[in-house]
Amino acid sequence: MSLRPTRCLLLAALVVSGCAPLPYLLNVTHDTLVGIDVTLESDVAVPGTPPARSHVTMVRRFVHSSEVHDIAAALGTLMASANLPGLKLAAAGSHTDTSHGGSVTALLIDPSQDLRRLEERIAQTLDLFSEDPVDATEYIVTPDRSRMEAGAIAAIEDFVPDQSGVNFRPHVLIAPAQADAVKRLESQPGAVAIRAAGLSVYQLGRTGTPDRLLWTWTGEIGAR
Repeated sequence: MSLRPTRCLLLAALVVSGCAPLPYLLNVTHDTLVGIDVTLESDVAVPGTPPARSHVTMVRRFVHSSEVHDIAAALGTLMASANLPGLKLAAAGSHTDTSHGGSVTALLIDPSQDLRRLEERIAQTLDLFSEDPVDATEYIVTPDRSRMEAGAIAAIEDFVPDQSGVNFRPHVLIAPAQADAVKRLESQPGAVAIRAAGLSVYQLGRTGTPDRLLWTWTGEIGAR
């Protein structure tokens, strides 16, 4: 059961005129915040290269550490009614970023109506749990206990709506070998096969990368 009703009752007793500030709430409950990345796990098959597992970021939010279990349960319920095997993922080109001294290629995915609808349902589910750290950024915990960078915090805070809903731009990062093959195959629609394989929740690290797997769903009711 979620701790959220208990928190509200406690704060109502302490603060008669509305909710207490988030830092006070976290102090009282001895809780922390985590940035999470809800991702659609996918298998990417590019002719001439080994198949690879990657993931499509669906939604990123800050949540209470104590509520990750409840979030997993809510997402599991959502996915139980989703037709994951029937979800069509189609490549829609690629984009290579060389702005940070390296080369990272993203395989762009067509934001189909079904994929957009799934993203919206996930975002609505997380709305029940999401928190804005505001002045409580010191309570954000990363897997290695390092302090999350300000840019990463801002990107997670603003993910909804900046990269959600009508602004949803799904993509997967692919290895250099696959990237070269994708460039050669861009004129052949359907040559790159992408299959939805599950849903996962990752804890985000210092720079906003998904560093720690918290939960995954592959179709079973009691997925880890």
